[in-house]
Amino acid sequence: MKMNVFILTSMLCCMFVAAPAMAVVYEPTWKGYVTSIDHETSTITVDITGTYGCQYINQAEPICGFEAADPQQISAEVYAAAVYDVITTGSSVIGKSFGGFESTQWSALAKIIEEDTTYIEALFGDTSLLDIAPLAAGYAVSYNALVPDCTACTGTVCPATSVFVAIHSEGTEVTEDTLVPGQVISYFGRNDGSGVSVTFVSGETSYLACEANATEMMSGPQAVQDFSIIVTLPLAQTSAEFDDDSQ
Repeated sequence: MKMNVFILTSMLCCMFVAAPAMAVVYEPTWKGYVTSIDHETSTITVDITGTYGCQYINQAEPICGFEAADPQQISAEVYAAAVYDVITTGSSVIGKSFGGFESTQWSALAKIIEEDTTYIEALFGDTSLLDIAPLAAGYAVSYNALVPDCTACTGTVCPATSVFVAIHSEGTEVTEDTLVPGQVISYFGRNDGSGVSVTFVSGETSYLACEANATEMMSGPQAVQDFSIIVTLPLAQTSAEFDDDSQ
């Protein structure tokens, strides 16, 4: 299985809608800043400043990035308490909306550090945002070997009962474990006060993991993974200082 890279923090349950990849659901990726948080309704509001896209010209690889967008405000209900520990009014964020900009459901939300380079400091939901920006402070997380519950498959997906997760610090694997939904793995072994905490919120595998002899491919949603990620930045470093040091 292809290794995926990301980073996380603890959550007890899934808080975002995970979008099926084979469906024609529009999931725009956007950048902006948090303008308000309503704790009574668990609603976060973001002013969008840019949208993510790729240009295919005459090169082998597309040129991708954020482009300035017309001002637009979007909101979603986010119930996981861990989000409010790290995201506050004024936080710079990137995210994905499930079903378009008018949707009140987000499939992912990440707090970012942004200067010349963009880093993800905390991510909740779909880990695909890590294809756009790396984790902060030189951390990364890889996962594979999801174990399916073949008695609970629905259509093309089966819930995962566990996943193997490894944490990497500055390119070196430093700890690993097999997690069940809701379980946490953390690493705080560096001498700069930094660290990362990873929670496997929930996951899925393809039905093919339970039907190895299947002769026809069913159409339907792709298996998705839901993690929560938080990086603790090095001591005595602001976001700007961290970005300067990383150059």
